[in-house]
Order: sequence, then C-alpha cells, then structure tokens
Amino acid sequence: MNGLIQPIMALETFESAFNHLKSKKEPICISGVADSGKSHLIHGLGGNDSKIIITYNEVRAKEIAEDMKFFEGEQVMVYPSKDVIFYSADVHSNDIVRERLKIIRNIIEKKPLTLVVSIEALMDPIIDKAVFVNNMLHFLVGDSLNMTPLTKQLVYMGYERTEQVEVRGQFSIRGGILDVYPIDEEQIYRIELFGDEIDSIRSVNPDSQRSVDNIKEVIILPAREIIVTDDAIKGAVVKIKKDSEVLKKSFAGHGQSEEVKRLEKIVAELLNKVENLGNFNGIEGYMPYYYEKLYSILDYFETEVVFVDEPVRISDRWDSIKTELDESLKGRFEKGYLLTGQLEIVHDLPAIVAKIEQHKTVLISTLMQKAHFMKWQNPLDFSMKTIAPYHNNFEM
Repeated sequence: MNGLIQPIMALETFESAFNHLKSKKEPICISGVADSGKSHLIHGLGGNDSKIIITYNEVRAKEIAEDMKFFEGEQVMVYPSKDVIFYSADVHSNDIVRERLKIIRNIIEKKPLTLVVSIEALMDPIIDKAVFVNNMLHFLVGDSLNMTPLTKQLVYMGYERTEQVEVRGQFSIRGGILDVYPIDEEQIYRIELFGDEIDSIRSVNPDSQRSVDNIKEVIILPAREIIVTDDAIKGAVVKIKKDSEVLKKSFAGHGQSEEVKRLEKIVAELLNKVENLGNFNGIEGYMPYYYEKLYSILDYFETEVVFVDEPVRISDRWDSIKTELDESLKGRFEKGYLLTGQLEIVHDLPAIVAKIEQHKTVLISTLMQKAHFMKWQNPLDFSMKTIAPYHNNFEM
C-alpha cells in the first residue's frame, strides 16, 4: 500500500497541503482533483487515523466509501441520512437507525473510523453524547440487578416489551430471566438472575431460541437515537400544550375551525403517546420538545481533520433541500398538522459549518470554485488528469 501512496506524497503540492495541516487551523482548498483520485489524496493526508468525509448526497457518499475501503478496509462506514421531508413521520427504516447506532458505538469505543457522511445526514439532530453514553447498559456476571427500574429504563431507551423476543429492539422478562435483542447485534442476550445477582449471561439464536455461548459481560445500546427521562417527558408535555394553545388561538382568530379540530386531535394523540408510551415511533420529530439543545454526529466525533468533497455542490444541495423542506413544513404547519417546535427540526448550514470549522478542514474539488459558506487561504492545485476507460477493449 505504501507503494501507492509514496508517489503522491513526493509531489510538492501534497507536501504543502500536508505541512499546512500540521501547522495551521484555517481551512485549505485543493482543486484539480478528479473523483477517482480523491480517496488517494485523502488517505495520503489522513492515513489510517479516524476522519470524516463530507459530501453532497448519499449516492456520492457510498461511492467515496467504496473507494476509501481499498485503502482503509472495514474502518470505512457511511452514516446514512433520514428523509428530512418526512422527519416527523414514522417512515424511517430500522436498518438506518441500526447502522447509525453501530457508528455511534464505534465512536464511543474509540475504534478507528473513516466516516463518510452526506450533507443531508449532517442536518439530522441527535442527543448529547453524554446522555447516550449514560444510557448504555453494562451487564456483568456477579453484579446485582433490580428488574423494576430496568424495565422502565429499557422502554425509555426505545425497547419494546413483548412476551417473546423475536426481532431487534425487543425485550422480555419472565421471572428472573431477561431477554434483550440489541438493535445493533445479530443475537439475543439472556441474562439470568439468582436472587438480585446476575448468575449467567448467554447469547441466544433468535431463530431457534437456543443458547449459543456463555459470556461474562455485555453492553446494550439504546434502540433509538433519542432517549427520554421522566423530566424530559414532563417538560415535553408542558411545551407541547403551550405551543398547541398558542396555535389554536391563532387559528381561531382567523376563523380556521377545521385547523383547530385537526390540531386538537393530533395533539391529543401525541400527548397520549408521550405520557403513556415513553418512547415511540416518530418521536424524533419532536426532539426539540424533549431537549433544549440538539447535536450533530460531528459533535460526537473526536477527529483532527474533516475532508469536504465538492463544497459548491454541497452548498447547492443544501439550498435545494432547505427550499423543499421549508415549503413542506409551511404547508403542513398552516393546516394544523405540525407544532411550532417541529419547524426547527434540522440543523441549518451555518450551524453545520461552525462545527466543521472546529476541526482542521480540507476542501477538495475538481474545479476551483468559491463556496460562499466557507473561507480558506492559499488554494492549491493538483491538476490531476484522468484516462479514458477502455472497458477491456485495447487496440493492438
């Protein structure tokens, strides 16, 4: 692999970029880099250290990840985005949540990670990293365990209680036996108590329901990206009621009786879920009611360097998404389908840029173009050239 990296490292432009990263915090822009050469350059500058690569859409994120895997293997992962237009709806795949939680686990466990993320995914809010870490359950043989508060905590972590555990995100309690199927695992964990002490922990095949291995300890992740507490629920109820009353008065004042009825029905159903279910499908759309401050995956990631692929295309993509999102939210809000707090459910571009600028930043583009949302000094040009694809058709 060194043989592939050494030629690019010998270039004067590469040396200038490398030295800039070592000594300065200001963003640096490198132009003239073909798409096929970007992974080569990124690996040369960042090595196998953890890093974030930001790009303009999900398709491009997957392309970059495939290219980066040639150099860095399985440490490369894509942080998938949710559909921001339907953020408050229960339409998000468990596969997306599971993949995102796997990445969060890797970050928390400080594993080497090359994270490729689209601008859409950076728009998604998540909770404070400290709250997430504090709600990871650690079970160890010999430790004491009280099932009563544990049951409530698992529900608040997004797990569903069932008679028998069959799919990820479920748990069951039968006497002194706890079965839990973590959202990011391939197997169920069965924890058996003797009195109040953990007597054994076994992995269980979810299909056969038979034990596979005895283990000493296991760490269980939350099943959702939002975790609730009693205080968070109480606060959410107060804020939801306050917002709904203000909106109802506004609708009534304009003679919008249908909107008032619609809002009353939606809020009644929402409050029933908030007060009685704890955690529920679609809760992510109401995150501002549970937490005063929301975070981004950038806040979780302790990396020195962030690479930004095609900043102008990122800016254009942001403008397109934001325009569509604002129109969608405005229409639903005016008809009584949304509360005020749901209008600010995604991070805006200036907030994302502020988080990026906390790191050393490398902007990479094929053409030298000014991205209005980020400034840089001393642009560098690689002037890479691509060769035409022959598709195995060589003239002799």
